[in-house]
Amino acid sequence: CTDLEEVIFEGTIDKISGSVFNGCTALKTVTGMEDVTYIGVSAFKNTAITSLKFNKAVTFGTNAFENCDSLTSVEFAETQKELSASLFYSCNNLSEINLPDSITTLGLNCLNGIAFNAETIKLPKNLVTIGNGAFWGFEGTFEMDDDAKNFKVVDGVLFSKNGSILYLVPQGKEGALDLSDVTEIKSYAFAFADK
Repeated sequence: CTDLEEVIFEGTIDKISGSVFNGCTALKTVTGMEDVTYIGVSAFKNTAITSLKFNKAVTFGTNAFENCDSLTSVEFAETQKELSASLFYSCNNLSEINLPDSITTLGLNCLNGIAFNAETIKLPKNLVTIGNGAFWGFEGTFEMDDDAKNFKVVDGVLFSKNGSILYLVPQGKEGALDLSDVTEIKSYAFAFADK
């Protein structure tokens, strides 16, 4: 479907199954899916979709928007709970995205390679799980509310709440790190940290 540029859903749509538009490389605009609650595996992979807005929490299949190079902005509902594995993998121009405090899970590679326009990303305070590679390519630093239950950020670096586990060092982090309280370093914690 390389010539399909626009899709308009009339009425109410709740579910978009997997691979429905996968490879529709000209698809830029999808109207009427703001209230959807399920988007399947690779549903919009390799499309030219430019922006997304969700009014409700959505269950996403893996790779739902992988390689959507034209995607620049995503707005989640304040009730969103999870970002699935590789959800926006290699969406190289995605620069505006909100991460509501309701999010508890950031899946493996979910935001890998996106072009954050901010120097700081505020992580959801209710975050419980963060997958390997979730922020690969991010060159800024992290921040998090002090009342977060499971994690804390010190000088832009993500640790467990008690400081014993090092989770993530942003790619652009400069200077020395105090690891004196660290007893465990998670896989890929320093991946691509080049400063």
